[in-house]
This record gives sequence, C-alpha cells and structure tokens, in this order.
Amino acid sequence: MFDLLDRYGPNKSFKDDELFDEIIEITGYPELRSFFKNYVEDSQELTLEKSLQKVGISFKNGKATLMANPTKDQLKLRKAWIDQ
Repeated sequence: MFDLLDRYGPNKSFKDDELFDEIIEITGYPELRSFFKNYVEDSQELTLEKSLQKVGISFKNGKATLMANPTKDQLKLRKAWIDQ
C-alpha cells in the first residue's frame, strides 16, 4: 500500500485495468494474478482458513492466531503481506 501511495499519492490516480499488474510488480509475487482473477474478478468465495495458512496464521472458530512453527516461505509471505 505504501508503495502504491508513493507512486500515486493524493493527486495522481491509477488506471483500474493496470492496478493488479502494478501490485504484482511491486510485491514480486506473480501468483497474485490467479488470486485477483479468482477472488476479485470472478468473485469466488475466499476461504480465510486456507488463505491465512499461507502466511502462517491459523484461523479456526472465527479466531486468528500465529502458528507456532511457520515455514520460511510462510514467514517470507507474511513479511511481504503485513510486514511482520
């Protein structure tokens, strides 16, 4: 979000049809393309449990908790996603 803010700021808007590509470029995660296609463009139901597991967060009974032993990939993605 901060990178997008740096690029555009309050006085410059982005082109809607280019936003997802810019987010992918900024994050360096090309796999986001399928996420945007499935869950934003096609409006498939997003399963929080499966999605949060990718960043080492457990989601059960409406409660999110950090996993005790996340993998290096989970930690890397969490860092990129929420900077933690």
